[in-house]
Amino acid sequence: MNRSMVMISIFIATFLAAAESSIVTTAMPKIVGSLQGIELMNGVFTVYLLASTVTVLIFGKLSDLYGRKLIFTVGAVFFLIGSALCGLAQTMEQLIAFRLIQGIGAGAILPVTQTIIADIYPSEEKRARMIGLTAFVWGGAGVVGPLLGGFFVDFVSWHWIFYFNLPFGLVAIIFMLVFLKEKVEKSKKTIDYLGILAFSSGIFALLYAVQKGGEGHWLSWPVLLCMTAFVVLMGLFVWIETKAKEPILPLAMFRRRPIVASNLIQFLVNAIMMGTLVYMPLWFQGGLGTGAIEAGLMLAPLAVVWAFGSYLCGKMLVKRGMRVTSLAGNMVLVLSGAGLAAMQLSSGQYGFYLISALLGLSFGITVTLYTVVVQSAVVPSLSGVATATNSLFRSLGQMLGASVFGSYFNSRLAYRLSAENMEDVNIVQMNRLIDASDTSQFPASLLSKLQHILVSGIHDVFIVFLGLAVVCVLATLLLPKSTPNAAKESA
Repeated sequence: MNRSMVMISIFIATFLAAAESSIVTTAMPKIVGSLQGIELMNGVFTVYLLASTVTVLIFGKLSDLYGRKLIFTVGAVFFLIGSALCGLAQTMEQLIAFRLIQGIGAGAILPVTQTIIADIYPSEEKRARMIGLTAFVWGGAGVVGPLLGGFFVDFVSWHWIFYFNLPFGLVAIIFMLVFLKEKVEKSKKTIDYLGILAFSSGIFALLYAVQKGGEGHWLSWPVLLCMTAFVVLMGLFVWIETKAKEPILPLAMFRRRPIVASNLIQFLVNAIMMGTLVYMPLWFQGGLGTGAIEAGLMLAPLAVVWAFGSYLCGKMLVKRGMRVTSLAGNMVLVLSGAGLAAMQLSSGQYGFYLISALLGLSFGITVTLYTVVVQSAVVPSLSGVATATNSLFRSLGQMLGASVFGSYFNSRLAYRLSAENMEDVNIVQMNRLIDASDTSQFPASLLSKLQHILVSGIHDVFIVFLGLAVVCVLATLLLPKSTPNAAKESA
């Protein structure tokens, strides 16, 4: 086996799946102008995220049953077929349908590639380093994606944001097929179809409710019905899993404290992560009046230092154990949250660059750590589903974080406007404030007041981040001191 070539395949696949979430953002105005469907625009983003989130656990389990190489290839082929069809789309309805296919493929890439890393790097230190590099590639794709999208739109055609995936995706598949060597037990497999159906339906209901709730409709009938459906379907799913011969999610995993604690903290850390990625640039653009490029550059230290945090995680995990490593990462997160909570409009820009670097250090340590911990806490035959479950908690943390923080921010903004007797300020004016290039029409006194109101609302969200970071520190006490090793315990 050539591990270097396998890692190149993983890096390529990870970059393509991650960039596809952001590259479309830049091209969307051109796509809407070409396909004439502005009312369906959100569906292009939502269906991709829904499909990838719903299928992540399914592909994780299938990789345990049929091998990593096969499931990676199937997922990558789905992704590339979806990409080609998206490039050929003639209507917004077609584009949304093809993005669904693309999202299904993306749902296989993250958990299966992370599981492959666990298979080929038994050493926790090296594994943490490789997972960290993969996360660095994922984060880098978020920065490069919009730039690629802008290039293709301006100089080629929006269709090429999808065709771009094809040659590189084929290289990733070929490298994986040629260079990954694995032994798959040849026996009759039983697929938990009822569990897949109940789980997929339940998660879909939850994500739909979260999306609508984030738009300010938490108490609407569709949201309440979807939340009820989620609870009922998850209860049914748990019952099915207790009866299934080969359950898609072995519930016995959750008797292990490291898995429960790791997934819980992973959920909270990723909720904080999504919030910082949204509201720190918003402070720059709306509060300080900078351009989008400056706001994006403010996140660059986060992406760069993330890789160092992952490297540090591997060293600390071997020498100090997972509880000390988790405490270190989350204490840095608390320090970052305290820094954000202390920021004022008069503080300027430079403090955010330091906070961005601290956040990158914290995320590099914590996100990597909890992936390694859940992989070490199960036997190799369950590594795929354990990794996929951890990925699921990451995705849910990001989606719920974005929606709940968005609702809280909107409510605080409305409260601040009411307190200043400015209820007549509408959403159009606030959008113009956030777009720094469109603020010249504001009188100076009104502009200053609106900026302070916007920053005050973001400041309230930052205080919540600090509270959640403290919860992460407390939850760390649930982790054992040393890293679990299920393989040794079962021997």
